[in-house]
Amino acid sequence: MKTLFWDFDGTLSCPRHMWSGTVLSVMKEAFPELEVGLEDVRQGLGSPYPWNNLECDWRECVGEAWWDYYIDKVAQFYASYGAGAKQAVQMGKRVRAVILSPESYILYPDALPTLRLCRRMGYHSFLLSNNYPELWEVAQKLGIAQYMEGCIVSGQEGYDKPRRELFEIALERAGYPDKCVMIGDNPIADIWGAQQVGMETVLVHRSPEECMEDTLPDFACDTLAEIVNIL
Repeated sequence: MKTLFWDFDGTLSCPRHMWSGTVLSVMKEAFPELEVGLEDVRQGLGSPYPWNNLECDWRECVGEAWWDYYIDKVAQFYASYGAGAKQAVQMGKRVRAVILSPESYILYPDALPTLRLCRRMGYHSFLLSNNYPELWEVAQKLGIAQYMEGCIVSGQEGYDKPRRELFEIALERAGYPDKCVMIGDNPIADIWGAQQVGMETVLVHRSPEECMEDTLPDFACDTLAEIVNIL
């Protein structure tokens, strides 16, 4: 059996400052007079995502607890700009609703055709992502899931790439395939992490020149469509 593990944000879906951009847009809805930019949001939020704190044990912060953690961090940020406690939580929930909306995502134009061709070539595919618990439901609405066998997402497992544990869960879930390839845009989370468990790696939408020596991929390509020739 041969299996492909696909990252989501920045790999299949075009990067659009989704997290910080959504926090900013919700703030602008509530406080249109405020002069706040993306950099203010990033600095003010700090590290509200579990994948920015890899040394911690997140196994109890999964499912709804994942969102409780994130919304609490976002609400604290909104409160620092004058939102009342109840309003700040409601704004955090609004962020969640936007993040979970399939309309918030734009797939790369070659994403679905490439997934379809890989399936025809006999490859099984799985999503493997640092992301919220409902990623599979969003993938279904975006049309990705029809070409995949399943989803391994940090918000359901309590481990984040490049943690070895998440990749080991992915291998187990896929039935320990003979050939495994990780496809992603992050040299550390996707490439280095996958190499620690013996996967082949393909870096997409990034140049290998951006990688350090110990995060160099086996292959690199500018578009998803090129992956078919690599395989």
